[in-house]
Amino acid sequence: MVRLPHKPHLSWGHEIVGVGWLECDGGKFVGVKDNFYPTDSLETVRWIRSEAFISLISALPLKKKP
Repeated sequence: MVRLPHKPHLSWGHEIVGVGWLECDGGKFVGVKDNFYPTDSLETVRWIRSEAFISLISALPLKKKP
C-alpha cells in the first residue's frame, strides 16, 4: 500500500520498483519508481519511509562461484 497524497482515492496496493535505500537522520527510506506518481522527469525517484510499506521484497543478482 502506497499513499498517494495527490490522489487519495487511488491509495490501493499496486506494483512499484525499488531503486535504492537511504538512511537519513535516523530514518530509513526506500527509493521507488511509481507509475501512479506522475512527474515531469523520468529520472525522478520517490523516497518513502520504509515503515509505510506492508511488505518489501528484495531481489539480488546471484553471485558467481570463483
